Amino acid sequence: MKDTMLPPEKITGGQLRYALRGFTCTENWYRHPLTKRLVYTDGVRHLAQICESYWLIDLIALQFLPELIKTSNDWFYSVRINVSDHQTGVVIVTDGNSKKPILTERLSYTTFPKVKNFMLFVESMDNENNTFCLLLPSEH
Repeated sequence: MKDTMLPPEKITGGQLRYALRGFTCTENWYRHPLTKRLVYTDGVRHLAQICESYWLIDLIALQFLPELIKTSNDWFYSVRINVSDHQTGVVIVTDGNSKKPILTERLSYTTFPKVKNFMLFVESMDNENNTFCLLLPSEH
């Protein structure tokens, strides 16, 4: 994917999923620099690089995660990203079992590729310290 040098907004959902298909586990853990509560995998790091979307990791780490820790006892969440033709979108967090949103963030503009129901998972690693891991579904 990186070889194509396409700007992120020109990458299709199919191309994005194809570029991430090989991530089935992780060799490295990356700790979010502003919070010790979130680590993410090689696949999520690759996603952030090719889509120029480190903002998505920031949104989850700094806005969603503190709210989830405060208001919910779940150990697992799914994050769905939908982006339209007009480069507007929505990021929705659910408990992973239902489609009922727990948290939602509307995006008035994004360069994230046009996708429908692109998924990420947030899974508890340590309940005592409220540490969570952000990963691709294929890395789960």
